[in-house]
Amino acid sequence: MNYRVITTLGPACRSRQLWEELVAAGSDTFRLNTSHTTLGELAGWISDYASFSRSFGRVIPFVLDLQGSKWRLGELNSRVVQKGEQLKLIQSETSAQVDELPIPHPDFFRAVRESGAEVILNDAKVRLRVLRQTGNGVATVVTQAGPLASKKGVTLSDSPFRIEELQAKDAEIVALTRDLPGIYYAVSYVRDAVEMARYRCFIGDRVRLAAKIERRSSINSLNEIASLCDEIWICRGDLGAELGMKGMAEEVQRMLAAEQPAGKPVILAGQVLEHMVHSATPTRSELCHLYNCLCSGIDGFVLSDECAIGDHPVLATQHAAMFR
Repeated sequence: MNYRVITTLGPACRSRQLWEELVAAGSDTFRLNTSHTTLGELAGWISDYASFSRSFGRVIPFVLDLQGSKWRLGELNSRVVQKGEQLKLIQSETSAQVDELPIPHPDFFRAVRESGAEVILNDAKVRLRVLRQTGNGVATVVTQAGPLASKKGVTLSDSPFRIEELQAKDAEIVALTRDLPGIYYAVSYVRDAVEMARYRCFIGDRVRLAAKIERRSSINSLNEIASLCDEIWICRGDLGAELGMKGMAEEVQRMLAAEQPAGKPVILAGQVLEHMVHSATPTRSELCHLYNCLCSGIDGFVLSDECAIGDHPVLATQHAAMFR
């Protein structure tokens, strides 16, 4: 079988030696989630990548994952929140208060006012119920306990409103890297073809562009979005937060069973080999799912935490590539 394995770089695979081992194990594309880096840190990654490409003798494609219109938490101290705990959501880049969660997106607070929907955090690992609007934030109570950390995703169930545009940081990243060899981009939380057309116009036709499918509206506009990009990523983490687990599973299966949208490759992301974040082997269920997806026509997989922060990034890559 011929398919791609995209490995996410991070603290667990920072060295040039590990990058060589990832390629030898089956990685054909590197990915970096720029939401978790500063511009200064990104410059270091890009410098190391350029040096690696020169010494390695060929350019391994490097996809920079842009935040797009996705909401994320600001900077906070990592911890596990407990059911029944009351938390205040504030419009801020950072907070050191244990009872506050900073969210640096004004449109999020407008969306809460208009919908009052459930707040879903960290790929649905944590859920909050809105209690009331306050003068400078939103009072909530934890209904599902779980871990929280800086830059984790934020979703409002049943709320279509948000400002559909690249973050200012995204625009700086594109300006700094667009002309570098091997670089291309994946854009998060694309709403529809109108939004995708703006990104294509801004980034240009010469650079490869992936659209991440993470919302109901993007599923409904899949073929139109695909006509404006070079590849489609089905991202099950945020889809699960947006649609619920049952709805996510049903829609993913429907997309896998359909023909390629606009003839573009379809890549599957989200907990592909999640067990291998801490285990040296995948589950039988994970391997069977990989094979079933390939038989359904999927064109590749994105390994995220398995490689970025996992204990066995090379082994995870080997297992993801085992059906070639």
